[in-house]
Amino acid sequence: MKSYKTVIAMILIAMSFIFLRLYKLDQSLFFINDIGRDFFVLQQWEVSGKPPLLGPMTSALPINQSPIYFYLLFPFFLILQHSLFTTTIAVVFTHVAIFLVGTWFLKSHKKFLTIWFVTWLLITTNPQFVDQQRLVWNPSFVGIAIVSSFFAFLLWRSTKKVAWLVVHGLSLAAATAFSYSAAPVSIAFLLMYFFLLRNRQLFQAILIFVGSNLSVNLPLIVFELRHNFTFTTLLLRYEKLEQVDISLLSKMLYFRQVLLPNLTTIQIVLVFLVLIFALLLKQNSLKLRKEAWLTTLLFLFSMLVVLFVPVEIQAHYIFGVFTLFFILVACLPSWPRFILSSILICTWLNPNTVSSYFRLAPRSLVETTTCVQKACKQFPGEYFVSVQSAYHSYHVGPEFHYLLQENGCRTYSIYTHKEATNRMMVFADGSTYDHDKTAYDELTLFGPAKEIGEVTCSGGIKVHVLER
Repeated sequence: MKSYKTVIAMILIAMSFIFLRLYKLDQSLFFINDIGRDFFVLQQWEVSGKPPLLGPMTSALPINQSPIYFYLLFPFFLILQHSLFTTTIAVVFTHVAIFLVGTWFLKSHKKFLTIWFVTWLLITTNPQFVDQQRLVWNPSFVGIAIVSSFFAFLLWRSTKKVAWLVVHGLSLAAATAFSYSAAPVSIAFLLMYFFLLRNRQLFQAILIFVGSNLSVNLPLIVFELRHNFTFTTLLLRYEKLEQVDISLLSKMLYFRQVLLPNLTTIQIVLVFLVLIFALLLKQNSLKLRKEAWLTTLLFLFSMLVVLFVPVEIQAHYIFGVFTLFFILVACLPSWPRFILSSILICTWLNPNTVSSYFRLAPRSLVETTTCVQKACKQFPGEYFVSVQSAYHSYHVGPEFHYLLQENGCRTYSIYTHKEATNRMMVFADGSTYDHDKTAYDELTLFGPAKEIGEVTCSGGIKVHVLER
């Protein structure tokens, strides 16, 4: 690939990635729940000066993940001075930087570079990636960590430089640390070592695999040692969240819906026939023949684990499997790769899908921040916080904890500081709070109270001030 073509491709992919994630973000970003949680953790770190030892909690298991997600976001939080766009900008900057650096290192490897560009095109345009990289939370970084790991492995095999194996190990460990749903991918790579490597190389790969996972998860290990293996105990002894829809058929239908939307059954069958035929072709001209077949095995193994593990599929569980599928498509021979990637990209860039990224959020950022400023100005002091929301079923309200503290109020968790204050702010967010009628856990813990004031805001928010 000539240098000018490489530069043009690089610019087009980078600009497309930036556009799909930042265009009209000020109108479409819904500052809610998990995003607020991330900002609240970063705010507490800045105030206390103590980095967190725990990352976000998993959806299916009573255990927290590594806090490297927060470590990645924190410099952006400081540099951007607490901008509510911090997490999305962090995603865009990190991905574009890795894309540009990766292109530089791969520029002399024509086969590698083609696979790199096709993989990035699929990541750039896939709706699940776009959605969750506009509305950022910890799985948003899983895909790029797996891509970095895969290509670092290829470069290690090509150049024999151990530094690339270290990059591979750390990137793979980071993917799992961002979200434990990427664990099947990590296990698949570990099995691949035994299939592909021998003697000294196998020893090096396993040693770096283990060392990387220990390093990335060191803060969590420190927490466990300090607190008598709290999460290990929870994982082994305590009741797990009930998993409802775990049938094989429902999971396969979910994958079909998110990977190939807007296609008929016949079209989907044709897509998979092209894929299967391409995998059966002899790839004598492809220097990566063995790696290409191993990519197939990586994908199939990860997919089988996800399909058969008794955990309900959520949107944020699919990044590992999807990323391997994109790499698999990118490793195909030229013409089936072109056909499949074109079908996928054209399907994902459906005008209705793209326009959905830019729709107005239920409440704007200005409406949200103005409401909290108004509440703190009229009723300054210390508060517990809870939310009665039309948009989710959780009442903890980390987004309002964060915004209240940014605007001069002080907040406490009613679960850990039950007697810290005698006041509570209840945010009715697109919903209704009826005093002494609305009931949920946080209100029960707060106890009998009277309503001493309220603040009505635009954006469908009403703040009720309670005192016990």
